[in-house]
Amino acid sequence: MPQVSPEVRRLIDRFGRFFGEVGASRATGRMLAWLLIADEPQSLDDLVHVLHISKAAASQGTRVLERTGFIERVTVPGDRKAYYQASPDMSSAIVQTSVIKMDEMARLADDGIRAVGEENQTARQRLARMSRLYRHIRKRMPEILREIETEEE
Repeated sequence: MPQVSPEVRRLIDRFGRFFGEVGASRATGRMLAWLLIADEPQSLDDLVHVLHISKAAASQGTRVLERTGFIERVTVPGDRKAYYQASPDMSSAIVQTSVIKMDEMARLADDGIRAVGEENQTARQRLARMSRLYRHIRKRMPEILREIETEEE
């Protein structure tokens, strides 16, 4: 097992705290951090050992990260275990996940406008602004991804 420097350990912990703050598990954030910097694909046992998390947390986290496209399952010749690595197409997965969330937030704001009715103009204005914001961000996301991919070429 690799030695993890204090700097890398702090980075891993920061990812964990960030994921915890946005409603995901800290273990999931820590796994993503490790898989982003690991030189080789990692098994659940590797994740448990390096990150000091339970096997259940590792299993649940890999399912979440795989479902969102942040990581992918790979095979290692001669080994029957499942291994995981950061997805090479993670940027697209992040944009795709964000687009879905932006669409959902805009729909919620639109539903809110209908729900508050005509009499509450203050609420209608706030919700309309929220809807415009999320629709604008959502519209720009594919363009931003194209810009980033162009810079990488």
